Amino acid sequence: MINSYHHPFKLKSPTLKISPWLTQKQTQAPNQPQANSKMSLFTQQLNSLQENQTLVDIARQYCNEKQPITGLISDHNDEHTFIIKINPHGLPAGIAIVENYTISKIVWNTEKNRNLTNKIWQKQNAIIPPKLDLTSWQTIIKSVQFRYTYVTIHTEDININDTYSGQILDADKDHLVIQAPQTPTNPHPQKTLLEIDDITKISTDTPQTKTTTPTTIQNQINRS
Repeated sequence: MINSYHHPFKLKSPTLKISPWLTQKQTQAPNQPQANSKMSLFTQQLNSLQENQTLVDIARQYCNEKQPITGLISDHNDEHTFIIKINPHGLPAGIAIVENYTISKIVWNTEKNRNLTNKIWQKQNAIIPPKLDLTSWQTIIKSVQFRYTYVTIHTEDININDTYSGQILDADKDHLVIQAPQTPTNPHPQKTLLEIDDITKISTDTPQTKTTTPTTIQNQINRS
């Protein structure tokens, strides 16, 4: 798996003005994908976009998303891509982890994204991605469960409209249980058992909500 960039995102200035909060590595000319017969063009471009911290729009197939996911590629491997979502104000807006086969198009260097990059640059706020293990959906679920109170799970291969929002209560290597948010009008929320192999996307709409990792969990995902 490609190593994650877990240091803060610090985007290059779109106006080529060098800000003192950029590291030396980040002020160098953007890296270009190198020809590699063993590496697909898709992987080459993901590597370059991640390394250069380029704002992208990711469109997906087999889903009902009307708008692409706008954000920064934090990590990826052969199966999954992890995106830090960015809102129209240039602020972090949660995360999305998607199956690579659902990605139909990646667009960058548009006028919209250049303007949005300007907003991020002007704020000079470091965007710190959480550390997620992308080895499998099982390890992703474990990582997300540690860091976010509520998530949204998509099973678009079953039905493009199927989404389940709430708290992951329990998981093993094959299944998970997710509970809908509890509210004053719904003190006993719905719980759903899902097959992990059916997941096509996991997302959140908020920054990380848990600041510590539990030292013990009743049921570990990697149990036998």
